[in-house]
Amino acid sequence: MPKNEYLLKNLDLKTIESLKERGKKLKDIAKIYGVSAPSIVNKICREKKYPKLVARGVLEKNINSNIPINMDKIAQYYNCNVTYLDLEGAISGFSENGFGRDFNKIIINKNHDEGRQRFSIAHSLGHFLLKHQFKLKIEAKNPFYQTLYRERDITDDDEYEERQANGFASELLMPEIEIIKDIKGLKTIKVEFIDQLSMKYIVPPSIVGFRISCLGGKLD
Repeated sequence: MPKNEYLLKNLDLKTIESLKERGKKLKDIAKIYGVSAPSIVNKICREKKYPKLVARGVLEKNINSNIPINMDKIAQYYNCNVTYLDLEGAISGFSENGFGRDFNKIIINKNHDEGRQRFSIAHSLGHFLLKHQFKLKIEAKNPFYQTLYRERDITDDDEYEERQANGFASELLMPEIEIIKDIKGLKTIKVEFIDQLSMKYIVPPSIVGFRISCLGGKLD
C-alpha cells in the first residue's frame, strides 16, 4: 500500500470535520498527517458517498425495491428484529447490537406516525450496515447487547455517525434516481407536491423537503 494511502487510513471524516471546526484548514490537516490536501479532498468525497452506496447495494439485492420500500422485510433480511413499543415522546427508537449471539434489535416508538417509524427503522439499519460503534449499556436481562438511541430528526443532526445513518436512510427510502424523476422539469417545488411525495414514499414531509434540497431542488 502506498504510504499516502496508509496514512489516510488513520484519518476519518469525523476527525477531519472536528479539526476544521477548530479552525484548521485542509493544508494544515494535510501537514499534520503527512498527506496531500487533494488526497484529503478525495477521501472526503468517498466517505460522503459511502452511506448512499451501501443503501444502493441493499436495493440492488432486490429484497423489496418497490416504492414504498418495505422496511420490515429488509430489516428481517439483515437479521434485525423490529419491535414497536411505547417510548418517551422525543425518542424515535433505538438499536441493540447482538454481535452475532442473537438477532440485532430495532425498537421503534409505536406512538409516532408511520413515516417517522419507517425512517427510524432505515436509520437504525444504517447504523448496523455502516458498522457504527454502539454505546455500551449493560442490562441484566440482555447482558450481550449494546445500544444506540435516536431522538432527533434529520435536519437537527450534528453527529457524524447520525448524519451517515440519515444519508443511508434517505437513499434507501427515497432513492436518488426516483426523486430526480419526480422533480425533473420543476423550477420550484411546492409544499403540496412535497406532501404528495411524502405519501408516495411514506416519509415525513420535512425529510422529503430536505432530501430534495440536497439534490438541488428549489423549494417554494
